[in-house]
Parts: sequence; structure tokens; C-alpha cells
Amino acid sequence: MVMAAPVEAEFNYEIRSKIGLEQFQKTFFEKGKINYFGGIAVLQENRHLLSGELERIYEELLRQEYSYFNQHSIVYNDKKLSVIPNPEPTFRGATDDVLDEIIGNHRIVILNEKHHYPIHRAFAELLLLALERKGFRYLAAETFTNLTETPGLRYPTINLGNYSREPMFGNFIRRSLSMGFKLVHYEYHGEGTDIASRELGQAKNLVDRFFSKTSNQEKLFVYVGYSHVREKQNASTYVGMAQNLKELTGIDPLTINQVRLRQSDSINKICIAMAEGNFWQPPGDEGSADIYIAYPEYGPKLDNEIAERLNRTRFDYVLDEFPTPYVVELHATDEYEESNGTSIPFNINLVENPVDLQRYSYIYSGNSYVLVYKNDVGMVLKKTNLGRQDSE
Repeated sequence: MVMAAPVEAEFNYEIRSKIGLEQFQKTFFEKGKINYFGGIAVLQENRHLLSGELERIYEELLRQEYSYFNQHSIVYNDKKLSVIPNPEPTFRGATDDVLDEIIGNHRIVILNEKHHYPIHRAFAELLLLALERKGFRYLAAETFTNLTETPGLRYPTINLGNYSREPMFGNFIRRSLSMGFKLVHYEYHGEGTDIASRELGQAKNLVDRFFSKTSNQEKLFVYVGYSHVREKQNASTYVGMAQNLKELTGIDPLTINQVRLRQSDSINKICIAMAEGNFWQPPGDEGSADIYIAYPEYGPKLDNEIAERLNRTRFDYVLDEFPTPYVVELHATDEYEESNGTSIPFNINLVENPVDLQRYSYIYSGNSYVLVYKNDVGMVLKKTNLGRQDSE
């Protein structure tokens, strides 16, 4: 059965003030060391502050922190679901040809994500390939800092944004840079603290930083979180960023929502929801987005589909054992050395129970890689040079 997630409130950093956003940042950069485990440790220590009505917030934050390590059973285990009213949508595979078709002649394409779903970044990368074929050369993301516009940037580092520290997001950026995309930051940092101010501020920043500085032939891919993709307001929502951008520019964007539909056991590949030959629309919320993406149950088959379409190679390896918990980051050797250890890893393993140390990652063949072992406060325990990895 196909499932639909309830309409979720935009994740707000003010939520973290309960235990202190500064504390999260401090633990990530623990005494100058990059510590991906730090956020989990903070949540575990402050579990008592996020009980009762804040239980959902605790679970959301925990899933986001575990998403760095792609812990499937935690990350993709959202509890509050609702069933789509009958009839259920039908499905059309989101193949390369289909993606080319739906992009058409659109000048703006907006795609959303759940911030703790790495798989959404993998689809964003697939869409990026189709957009490049259609003449897109600019990528904007709400997580980007102004450092994404540094001349000569070749690979992602931890100072480019918050969500982009996650490996699949890193791969998404890495691919965009290798294809010659220019990155645009547009997050709102104005005086208004309400959601409506942020939605309008983001749209205005895109107008100022992209549309006012490029020709009317240039095309823009905007990668957003949750409800920023909404291009139609209903009785219970505010005017979303996409709707504001549409009104400010007079350009109708193609909006793609991959948050609304949950994983389904009735499909075996990434699909577009359809209904009677048209794109499916959620009953009672028609027009809030143009297209809805549906995923099969997460597992090796979905991993393999994405790896094949992104031309990545599976790499199997065995981790060394250290006192738990510990973290093992898989880096491209040249990126790690040049960035002084601040590059985004291709994969991060969290070892909490060393029963099975056999792991695998999907990598670009032809590169050299290094495994970096760190303890639970980010101290480097060991580095293992893996050398150049070529596909067989």
C-alpha cells in the first residue's frame, strides 16, 4: 500500500534552542576536530529535555544526526503516517527519458527533501544530470553558505552548509561542481523571525542573487526543504518560497515534491505518481506541487538502482576494531589532504557494536581513498590508505 506522510511543519532551528544550537555546533567542531558523532551524544545527554510533546522533535533530530551514517532502520523509520484515499495513484518510472520529458522548457525547477533522508539527495543528483542536458547551469540550496561561491571550488567541505555535511549531499555538490554548475546561496537572515518572512526573504534573495545578475536564458535548479516547494497556499498554510518566487519573477516553476509520498512495497524503483494519465495530486491540496515522487522500500535494490544510474562502483572493505562507539570516514585522498581533513566523506560508518565490520560504499572508480578512524570526540585514531580503486 502507498503511504502518505502528514503535512509537516518546516523544520525550524528554534526547536534546537531547547538544548542549544550552539551546543550542536560546538560538538561538531569539538576542540578543532570534526566530530560527526557529537550531535548524537548531545541528544542522548539531553534526552530528558525533549520528552512529552517534544518526543517527535527528539526523534526528528536523532534521525537527522543518524542520517550522516545512513542508518536505515533509524533514518527511514518515520512513525506518523496516513493512507492516501482510494483510488491509489498509479506509477511511472522516473527514468532519464521521463525526467527529460517533465523538465521540458522550464526555466526554474524546485525540488524538496526531508533533511534526514539521504536518498532524497541521491535523486537530486539524478535530476541534476537531466537538468544539465536541458541547459541548467546554476544550483541554489537553502543550506548553502556564501562560501559555496568561492572561486575555484572543486569539492564539498564542511563549511559550505549544515545539511550538506552528509555524504550523499556531498556527492550531490561534488557532481554539480564537476559538471560546471555555479552554486547560489539564498538563505534568509533578516530581521523577521516568522516563517512567512523567511519564505519571502528566500525568494527575494534568489531574485537579487540570480535573476538580477543573469540573462533571461539562464536556468535555475533550487533544492529546498519540506514546504518551501509549495507554489499554492491553502487555508492552513503560509505563502511558500516557491509561490513567492513565482509572483516576484512571473515565471511558473516546475515543483517536485519527494516528501509527501512514503516508501511503498507496491513498486520496485523510483517512480512518479500518476492518476488517469495525469500527474497525481493530493486530495484537498491540489496544485501545491506539480509532481510527486514515490520510492520503493529502502534496501540494496534501491541502492543498486541509484549507483548504476549515477555510474558509481561498489567498494567492499573491512573495518579495524576500536573501543566503541567510533566513526570511520571514507574520503578521497586528494580532497582530504588538500582540505586539511575538512572535505565531506563519501561515506561515514558509525560502529556502536563491532559484531560485523564488513562494510561497503559506492564510489567513483579511478580515485584514491583513505579511511579515517575517529573516536567519539572526533580524535583521529588511525588512517588507512586504500590506494586507487578501479572498477573490475
